[in-house]
Amino acid sequence: MSSANRPITAADGDDVTGNISTSSDADCDICSKILQIFRSPFDEECDIELGKVGDILAHECGHANWIRDIQYMYGTGPRYEGRDLGLHKWAHHRDASFGLSFVTHDTLSWSTTKPFELVFRPNIPNHPGTARILDSHWIDLDLVKDWRSRCSRDHGDQCDKSTIGSARLVYPQWLINVVDGCVVPCPQDSPRFVTLSYTWGRTRHFRTTRSNIDDVQRPGALRNGHVASQIPQTIRDAIELTKALGEDWLWVDSLCIVQDDADAFHHQLRNMHHIYATSILTIIAKDGRDAEHGLRGLRGISSPRSITQSVASLAGGERVVMMKTDFDFPEASIFDYDERMWTFQEQVFAKRRLIFTNGRVEWLCSCVNWDEHRLYHAEADRPSARAAPDLYVSRGILMRTPSLDGLCDVVRYFNQKVLGFDEDVFNAFSGLHTHFNAVFPSGLVFGHPELFFDISLCWYSTRGSLRRREVSQSYTGDSVHNRLPSWLWMGWQCETLFPFDVEYKQDVSQDVGFTQAVTKWYALPEPGSKTKRPIDSLWHEHRAAALRSTPNGWKRIDFKPPSLWEGYGGSPIDHPQPISMPKELPSYVYAHVSQNGLLDDRRWYPIRVRDLDPTSDEEESDPHRSFQYIQCVTTRAYLHCGPNKYVVYGDCIHLVQDEKGNTVGALHEIPYKGERQAPENGARLELIAVAKGWSALLSQYTKDKDEIWNTSVDQYIFLAQEEEEQERAQQAAEEKEREASERIPWMEQWEKDKKNKLDCYHVLWIEWEQGVAYRKGCGFVLEDKWEALAEADKVEVTMG
Repeated sequence: MSSANRPITAADGDDVTGNISTSSDADCDICSKILQIFRSPFDEECDIELGKVGDILAHECGHANWIRDIQYMYGTGPRYEGRDLGLHKWAHHRDASFGLSFVTHDTLSWSTTKPFELVFRPNIPNHPGTARILDSHWIDLDLVKDWRSRCSRDHGDQCDKSTIGSARLVYPQWLINVVDGCVVPCPQDSPRFVTLSYTWGRTRHFRTTRSNIDDVQRPGALRNGHVASQIPQTIRDAIELTKALGEDWLWVDSLCIVQDDADAFHHQLRNMHHIYATSILTIIAKDGRDAEHGLRGLRGISSPRSITQSVASLAGGERVVMMKTDFDFPEASIFDYDERMWTFQEQVFAKRRLIFTNGRVEWLCSCVNWDEHRLYHAEADRPSARAAPDLYVSRGILMRTPSLDGLCDVVRYFNQKVLGFDEDVFNAFSGLHTHFNAVFPSGLVFGHPELFFDISLCWYSTRGSLRRREVSQSYTGDSVHNRLPSWLWMGWQCETLFPFDVEYKQDVSQDVGFTQAVTKWYALPEPGSKTKRPIDSLWHEHRAAALRSTPNGWKRIDFKPPSLWEGYGGSPIDHPQPISMPKELPSYVYAHVSQNGLLDDRRWYPIRVRDLDPTSDEEESDPHRSFQYIQCVTTRAYLHCGPNKYVVYGDCIHLVQDEKGNTVGALHEIPYKGERQAPENGARLELIAVAKGWSALLSQYTKDKDEIWNTSVDQYIFLAQEEEEQERAQQAAEEKEREASERIPWMEQWEKDKKNKLDCYHVLWIEWEQGVAYRKGCGFVLEDKWEALAEADKVEVTMG
């Protein structure tokens, strides 16, 4: 085995960030500059100008072919050889990328290449390379074992408490004994077990049922014979991999849940998050679109893999390497692992992950992310550089003080995923539902926290298509109880966002606030039912009580506005600034006391934090949580859709007008059926009031604007090709820089912003069908306009 492919030990892997003395400078000055960027300190950002592309290509060196054929993320653009080429490395990154300049004043003016790394040369003392050349067919299983050992040795119990902390351990009813090759009842002595997360796809899938439970318990049943022949390749490979790693027990859903035992089935679904959080390791099979793909590349276990590393030679024997699949964007399929809803919570709660992806294998725990094509690195291997969406999801999972934006961190990604059957959405969320029941006082109703129920009804969608979920043709249940009501965010497949209430949280960046409830909501099993249960949406009571008393676990701190304006979120010396502000200047800010005694989770008003008992079993005991109809008595107004609509970061906004054509509010667009559908100009809209508050949305628009949109990078480059546009962009940037340099009094800016925060009623747009109202969208109407236009008599609304 070559030194580039063998497992990296402390002797040659942990010293790559020490004092660097590389091989003699390459004869080529371009190659020397490329090497120079990898010599830069790991924690510093670095830029190197390489010159004109044409001059670089004129060299008789291996780098010329590489740069000539290089693929940029947004294309090379016109006059390629006359462009300036730069090299950039971000701080705390091991890789670098080329940047092709279009406009010099803005970072959006660069079309970048795929990142690449320098290949490690073990024969050169303290070589700065951080990448290794892989075997294109086989994974080094010794390296995988070393990852597990290092995690256990170096991270202690940090990774054991990385998902839901000290929550109770849950052991499944059945486990696979990988030594004997059969399913057995879970031993009572708290065994270490591994879990598998994978996609079923359309393959014929053996499932344990009450009729075959005796068959799967026979030793060897999962390796030979009738049962084994029906088990998909991914599961068979996972059994052998678990055994090769020295573990005895594996949990796989299709084999370890008796599929036709309704009570056991639903109990396992509710505790799915606990099962993955309890397991010592989760094998994640991202490659392939069904369970027959297997865990490829395990010598002696599975079929070989096929990966390609693009290697470019530099002068002096140096090489750089790019993983060919790192930034490829194949057409997404509903059968891709990352598109599936069932797999979402499995990887969220897994505390250690062995991930098979793009032909490679990587390790992800709460402390590090190790990839087989990279060496161990003393500075990079620190807590933790997870993928951006996972950072947000983890933050939402670990929140201690309830908030809608914390729940949104999870829901916004979960609800974009796909299912084989839409009616399974609640089951797919059940583990998360159980977890958040323990976080929010009074728990959740179909994924909506009771504490913030009326605010959560104002959820909306941005960036991309939005589809109404409907029961499948094979659905045999009652249409009245199909778990897909229109008011429920789970009733739609989309990127779901809850309003980030600035009156509650100071670290959110939206200009919307909720100040007062206007109605009481009830859950009921079906329209017309006399059985109904009040929903405890008590956020407004907590807000009103804040000045009278401070709940246990909170500290009240005087709020003193800074003297000078640094922008919301800035941190001047005299006082740190919040990201956003309520409409009225607060006297206090409230900080929750964390378990280690530190103050965190700052709020503009405190709420009761639920005491989490790690030994409790958070079951769905209250029947109202399965009620899919809600009811209230509130005010109603009929208004009209205006002629103008605006798209802001993918969110389609329609202005709302009165009979005279005056703008009185705005709505987030949500279609009733199918994809997005714009209401016709002048269409009559029925709106009901949900809560009082304010919004600054109207201040962003003027009558002469037809559309606002977020210009993407490639569009920016296209515009920048015109000299007139370049000059205009330069002037705008200089003006922005001048404005930023002016230091104005903080209170002056705050008063200016306050004028844009207009009092309003937050409303829902509804339509009726057979006496039941269905939610079409949400928005707001200015307070004085609503009170003048709303009907005198309140209306009872039952929503389905």
